[in-house]
Amino acid sequence: ASLVRELQRAGRRSEALDWFHRTRRLLADELGVDPGRELADAYTDVLRGDDEADGAARRGGAPAVPDSGRTSSSTAASASPSPSVTAAPPGSASASSSVTAAASASTSAPATPPSISPSASASAAPSASPLPPTAVTPPAPPAPPIPAPSSTVDLLPRMPRGFHGRAAELTALSRAAAGEAPVCLVTGPAGVGKTAFVAHWAHRNREQFPGGLLYADLRGFSDTGEPALLEVLREFLLALGVAPRRIPESARGASALFRSLCADRRILVVLDNARASEQVRELLPGGAECVTVVTSRYRLRGLIASDAARPVPLDVLEPEDSTALLAAVLGQERVLAEEVAARRLAELCGGLPLALRVAAARLADQPDWPLSSMSAELSDESRRLSLLDVEDTGVRAALRLTVRRLPDDAAHHFAHLGQHPGTHVDRYAAAALAGTDPETAAAALDKLTAAHLVIRTAPDRWTLHDLVRLYARGLETGPDALVRGLDHSVATALAAADAAEPGDESCFTLPTDFRPPQATREFTDREQAMAWYAAERDDLALAAAAARAAGLHGRTWRIVLALWPQIVWRVRDDWTPLLRTALEAAQADGDARAESRVRALLGWVLTEEGRTSEALAHLEAAP
Repeated sequence: ASLVRELQRAGRRSEALDWFHRTRRLLADELGVDPGRELADAYTDVLRGDDEADGAARRGGAPAVPDSGRTSSSTAASASPSPSVTAAPPGSASASSSVTAAASASTSAPATPPSISPSASASAAPSASPLPPTAVTPPAPPAPPIPAPSSTVDLLPRMPRGFHGRAAELTALSRAAAGEAPVCLVTGPAGVGKTAFVAHWAHRNREQFPGGLLYADLRGFSDTGEPALLEVLREFLLALGVAPRRIPESARGASALFRSLCADRRILVVLDNARASEQVRELLPGGAECVTVVTSRYRLRGLIASDAARPVPLDVLEPEDSTALLAAVLGQERVLAEEVAARRLAELCGGLPLALRVAAARLADQPDWPLSSMSAELSDESRRLSLLDVEDTGVRAALRLTVRRLPDDAAHHFAHLGQHPGTHVDRYAAAALAGTDPETAAAALDKLTAAHLVIRTAPDRWTLHDLVRLYARGLETGPDALVRGLDHSVATALAAADAAEPGDESCFTLPTDFRPPQATREFTDREQAMAWYAAERDDLALAAAAARAAGLHGRTWRIVLALWPQIVWRVRDDWTPLLRTALEAAQADGDARAESRVRALLGWVLTEEGRTSEALAHLEAAP
């Protein structure tokens, strides 16, 4: 309780509230008990903005004072005449306790004298000319109070430090916050800085909300579990001045009271880290002048449909803003001294603010460590995620919490996407990797898109952020996912070749252990097939490299040979390195027919490049 009060006195209200909740959870988990009266009172005082004396006065007692300063009630009564007081209005806290306050002797005088009827005052206090006893009229039952607006209500987290960029998004949020009772939905992947973004905007616009600034972490993606709806509403109601005993016991009743209190006020309500739309709906204020800002890693389409929420998507930072964030932590001079290394560092962090801050924290801890050294270490994909974790904060921890919330089918497909050697997938590739059908894969990809784990770049084309891909690659999938993905590439490339050059004999037979996908993309004509080749060339080259690295030589040369219509059509597009890879694989596989076909293609390409002698050597060496 003392720490909570000291944090409040220091102006660190959000830390005081956080410390209370951590202590409450610890008491519940370890001892199965609730916080004691002193800690609960300290929490209530922080919510109301009271200091210890104000809080004690409101509760009808006095703060503790040294023994030398105490005065007994009898001494105080004899030294001064009885105060002239009037009856408290029905429904007030004073009225409900007037009789007991007047009739009982206290060891210390209350900070504010209790309001009692004149007759009760005369019978309870000493007087030179006592009046005859008079019956005390009991007060009317208390009604729920409607507290006056308080400009001190502020539950926001502190202003984020080192905030950079986001000018367009800040403007978009201000635009979304205009109008009647707007609900703004700030979404983005884990680590993109949604909380810092909203906190920055809220502090910058705090003067627009004289009715108060409310904030709740809904912990939708947290190890500590989500708070109960009534717990959040109780914190809001206490902050708005509702006495603890007047808060309804049901979430529905508390929500109704919250909406009524907000009806005539201009309040900002920030609901951070929401997992689902139903977490949010009962926390929406009722006033037309109120603004609600929700943050989530999910797109919360249900909230858009039911409450006309206005999306404000956040993406990774631009390169200039990424280096500015590094400079904010490391200092401008250090970043300017290694501009190229700083840009490379920002690129390896993928512009993700969380990754950039962790990398900067490591560098700040070692002031003599060059930025180029950090960039070199991050270039190792096997170590990158571990380097972007520090204590309990980091990219891997943030992604783990997101993936843990996925439905089983989406989690299954996400793990298998990590085995895809390319940068993009369609529903057919995702289905082949996961061992499902394209319709199931498309539904899973839609859920992953809503969770900001994959990015839709075209109607049937998705990609992953580099750090997300590295995380997925480390998940357990079994040994067959890569083979299924490679066989999908072979099958689709053969289908494209049949459409591009109808009537031509297939350039190879399928391996005996070939695993055909449940469905393969169909091509209606040459134009469609050649468009697919152009879009997938880089991914097919990556697939061939992955097959070679895995020692799957037969699949390596088959993937390359299946590209022959594209190679012939765009013969000058630097095919030589890929064909040399296929040649090595055919030789390692001991397939003379495959070697002959690869050498023939390589000879053609080299001839077109003007390298006639090399071309002739390959043609002569063909089996």
